[in-house]
Amino acid sequence: MVAIEPDAALAERIPGSLGELSDRAQVVVTSLEEADLPKDRFELAAAATAFHWVEPVTGHRKVHDSLVSGGAWAMWWNVFGDPERDDPFHDATNHLMAPLSRSPSDGNAGRPPFALDVERRTAELTVAGFVDIRHTAILWSLLLNAQEVRKLYGTFSGVNVLAPRDRERLLDAITEIAATQFSDRVERNMISSIYTSRKPDA
Repeated sequence: MVAIEPDAALAERIPGSLGELSDRAQVVVTSLEEADLPKDRFELAAAATAFHWVEPVTGHRKVHDSLVSGGAWAMWWNVFGDPERDDPFHDATNHLMAPLSRSPSDGNAGRPPFALDVERRTAELTVAGFVDIRHTAILWSLLLNAQEVRKLYGTFSGVNVLAPRDRERLLDAITEIAATQFSDRVERNMISSIYTSRKPDA
């Protein structure tokens, strides 16, 4: 198993999270675009809430070339918020979150969020040569108390890049809204967006 992670600090933590599989894993500290992957080697490739950071043409081609004939490629995301359902907590905190720097996961202006832009994701996979492309959307709800909201929002990229004082001030405000306006019970609409495909048989 080969894990590709461009952040050195995070890469150091990967083996410890694999348990008994750690001695079978190789961690490569680089981006997918720059990774030197063997050709026709792997039966499965997967990206969990990550591929929006990758240049898709190069990334899909790298994955395609590294898979054996018939090899599978899966990408998935847990999307916070559903454009088709009311989201009171999003509405109550949007004035705090909207000014933050945009993440690639937001997608392009005028388009759905990256993970929900099925038309573009499918087109990219098709251009790269993948077949049997399928998209599955699973709708569910995430229940959080105020402190869980704080921990979750503290992981968002737009929050992480703030100066420490600004980050704490923002998280304090979001936590206060969760605790008072939502009585310490926040429900977020979630979508698990899953794409599966495979390399054609030889």
